[in-house]
Amino acid sequence: MFPEEELTVQNHVVLHAAHELLYLNTLEAPERLTRERERMKKFPDYNRSWEIVDERGAEAILNEFIARY
Repeated sequence: MFPEEELTVQNHVVLHAAHELLYLNTLEAPERLTRERERMKKFPDYNRSWEIVDERGAEAILNEFIARY
């Protein structure tokens, strides 16, 4: 879905989008989401995947993923 990005980024965008919705909507644990995102800031590729989730929206990414596959 993101051919211009590094492979690690590509592999984690959908996963991080799912994590965001899971933590916020299902588990109702925004503090866990905050904690996970803080830990990932020291890893450039993981941090970049979170940036893409912020830019495009978690739900939009998951809808696109489902439509493609």
